Amino acid sequence: MRKIYNKDLTADLMERNEKIAVGAEKLKILDLSTLRISPAKGNWSILQCFGHMNILYEIYLRNIKKSLKKSKAKGISPSGFYIPGYFGNKFYLKMLPAKTGEKKKRMKTPKKFMPEMNDKAIDDFLAHHRIFTVLIRRIPEQNLGMSKAAVSIGRIIRFKLGDIYRIITGHKERHIMQAKNTAELLSKSSDQLHYTS
Repeated sequence: MRKIYNKDLTADLMERNEKIAVGAEKLKILDLSTLRISPAKGNWSILQCFGHMNILYEIYLRNIKKSLKKSKAKGISPSGFYIPGYFGNKFYLKMLPAKTGEKKKRMKTPKKFMPEMNDKAIDDFLAHHRIFTVLIRRIPEQNLGMSKAAVSIGRIIRFKLGDIYRIITGHKERHIMQAKNTAELLSKSSDQLHYTS
């Protein structure tokens, strides 16, 4: 696995997360009734996409802060690079949205990550996003290889902090694309729409 330099990772994540924020802001201007509609039975509405991301954001932000606090207490010095872990990298690649023409297997969402309807889900997402952006800017001060954080599915599985930052970003890209696709479908058709409560 190749080295990823902190400065390169910071630049990459900042650029990608800026696009994510722009995408969220564009969806935010849609009227509330559109944001609440599911394009098909069993599919999430735009607000539910953001609700799901918020559940994961809260877990990951808490885990990153714990990891940074622990690393500081242990006196772990910053490092200029890290080497992605085998499983952390695989998990990250699985999170990424499908490229054009590529078909990705749909991931089953565990019950605890199923979103409830929340009309302020996009605002909540953007608030979490601002905190995450601050953490990204602090990457040069961090040791992304020695510091580890638990993943969302359980406290036992821990990945390198560098992998966690990439996983969060890939996960958001996946669901922002899902929300955008939903908005596109809704703009094309008013047939067979499902109102979520």
